[in-house]
Amino acid sequence: MILFVLFGLTIQSQDTVFTINSSHFAQISYVKAEDIKEAFGIKAEWNTKNKALYLKKGKKVTIFLENPFVKVENQVVQVVYPMVMKKGVLYIPVTTLPDILSPLIGKSVTLKGDTLIYGNTNIHNFEMKYKDGKTEGIIYLDDNLEHIFKGSGDIWTITIFEGRPLKGIFPIKGKGYIKSIKVRVTDALTEVKFQLTKKTFDVDVKRSPGKIIMTISNKKRRVIKTVVIDPGHGGKDPGAVGYRGLKEKDVVLDVGKRLARMLKEKGYNVIMTRTTDEFIPLSERTKIADKAKADLFVSIHCNAAPLASKNGTETYFLSAAKTSWARAVEAKENSSIRFEKTAENPKPGINYILWDMAQNEFLKESSELAIEIQESLCKQIKRKNRGVSQANFYVLRLNYMPAVLVETAFVSNPREGRLLSRSKFRDKIARGIANGIDAFAKKYAQKY
Repeated sequence: MILFVLFGLTIQSQDTVFTINSSHFAQISYVKAEDIKEAFGIKAEWNTKNKALYLKKGKKVTIFLENPFVKVENQVVQVVYPMVMKKGVLYIPVTTLPDILSPLIGKSVTLKGDTLIYGNTNIHNFEMKYKDGKTEGIIYLDDNLEHIFKGSGDIWTITIFEGRPLKGIFPIKGKGYIKSIKVRVTDALTEVKFQLTKKTFDVDVKRSPGKIIMTISNKKRRVIKTVVIDPGHGGKDPGAVGYRGLKEKDVVLDVGKRLARMLKEKGYNVIMTRTTDEFIPLSERTKIADKAKADLFVSIHCNAAPLASKNGTETYFLSAAKTSWARAVEAKENSSIRFEKTAENPKPGINYILWDMAQNEFLKESSELAIEIQESLCKQIKRKNRGVSQANFYVLRLNYMPAVLVETAFVSNPREGRLLSRSKFRDKIARGIANGIDAFAKKYAQKY
């Protein structure tokens, strides 16, 4: 006896989701050829003599009865299972659908379990998990997509640039600590907004291969423990070159080592992005901080200007540059990317990323850290206080923690160039930064 058991095949794209009946025969899943024709608007013609089904939309595809070969135009393709006929009805194996539908509709078609996915989607699934007092929201997506997250209180948003989600993968109702989810999709991005069940959670978003994981847990006391020190430039990138050939990369590496020693004496865990004269790509520096789950990121540099009289110290945090001088400093420090083997070109949406990063939850803390370091540093080295400024430094962009960039003094200024070459002055710079970090950490602990 021939037995068909009815199941369902879900057909899903960015714009639609629906289900057609599927039937299992001899443990193989089939769908009616007529259903596929109707679902995708395909012209179909059955040739009794040749026992072949001719399909036409984009290209012409021919499927043969009881024959594990199909023709796409004039090319023959072998499939796992052939088309069959039962009681006068043609059935196509589900596993064959990607081979025949891709050329017919001109879009990628993949089969994942009982779901047929077509179109140029790149956000594939979403799931929520609640376990051990934590809720996870996991977005499955292509690795090449960029994302940012921001939020406060009970509203948190993950923005995925050039994201095209499958329709229906995000539920409206949440689970665990997630109360509800709203999704906005445009040509440029997908924005996933989470409303939490209360305003006092700790929220952490991490990227791993193929997914973004948002973890929501009850708030714990936040303490500054781990500091990443980033001596700028290095290796083939000398940075600014000033007084008697003094190289920025050498000065900041020495200052960074002194700063690391002082912070360790104060009880901090310190990680340096480089401890030797080596070139570290800008993007790798932020990854080091993220991997270490650092609490602060401090990038150390020396300033330079065509006008030798320019002098003083200044500290930056990430935001759009407000002045022509801030833009000039930003351009100087970002120029290091030219030394990378694959310099990143701006992608669609990158300007939005930079603007939106300036609005993230660490902006206020970064500005406060910059103020503490700037005041302490000026007190130690007694150079002109150029203040705290905002600029769009590459090395600060993807740090999900308070992050600042310190321009210690001008190597291009003869007086400051001589000072920067002296061990005693470098000690003062390191002490000023260390005291500023420590002052910020103590205030931070009182707040949280």
